Amino acid sequence: MNKQNLTYLVLFFVILGVVLIFVSKPETSPPGFETVNVDEAREMLEKDDFFLLDVRTPVEFNESHIEGAVLIPLENGYGSNLGPDQLLEARINEVPKGEKILVYCRTGRRSAVAS
Repeated sequence: MNKQNLTYLVLFFVILGVVLIFVSKPETSPPGFETVNVDEAREMLEKDDFFLLDVRTPVEFNESHIEGAVLIPLENGYGSNLGPDQLLEARINEVPKGEKILVYCRTGRRSAVAS
């Protein structure tokens, strides 16, 4: 085995190790937050009293949304000068304090950011 092949092999195993470290970490929620799956969210919709926050885009919201949801998008759109980290902050007074909040989006990424 020549030196170049050995270098590639070592590099491959280093990258594989890094990927395995990040993939194997359990997904945890920050303190005070709880991650729920679709079935748990469905149960919440049927039983609990909470504020339902949709953080998708207006286009996604208009295509379909859960009845009673309030739209506060995280994505910049429609000429807004605010960055994604400022959109929710600008309308945070619409989110009730001291109440359970169920945040949802299409994949979970935006709802995690919003939370």
